[in-house]
Amino acid sequence: MEKITKNQLEKSDLSSVVFIRDYIQFVFEGEKENIILSAFTEPFNHC
Repeated sequence: MEKITKNQLEKSDLSSVVFIRDYIQFVFEGEKENIILSAFTEPFNHC
């Protein structure tokens, strides 16, 4: 098995943290748009 150096490990941790942060931000942006959309369409659905 290949020995992973501490530096490599930190690099991969950092990139996965950045990926997770970007993913959460992306999901949150999508959710925000859905909330705004449903806020606009909700009143019309009740008519």
